[in-house]
Amino acid sequence: MPRTVAGTDPRVLAQEDLMRLTLPPMRVDHEALETYVHPRGQRMGCPVRVVIGDRDPLVTPETAGSWAEHTTVGCDVRVLPGGHFYLQDRQEEVAALALDFIATLRATRSP
Repeated sequence: MPRTVAGTDPRVLAQEDLMRLTLPPMRVDHEALETYVHPRGQRMGCPVRVVIGDRDPLVTPETAGSWAEHTTVGCDVRVLPGGHFYLQDRQEEVAALALDFIATLRATRSP
């Protein structure tokens, strides 16, 4: 998996001891993601903002938009430049999107 999403430094991948330590928890995380089944009919009562990279080989805007199925309020998908690990170079933009989202939520819920 680390090789396929083009975000892991090749020097890290070349370290057998490091890979032996990190791969088991990564595999467990991916197994949980692949096997989790959301209970039918249960949806969140809050909006969702999904942020993805435009060159992510694993997540497209369409698949990210499927989060709308899990909320009764709405889903907003934002696409930033980058791959699966776009966050490494876009931390400030992601933080700004999160703060904007929170501010919007507060404004719509204020008395």
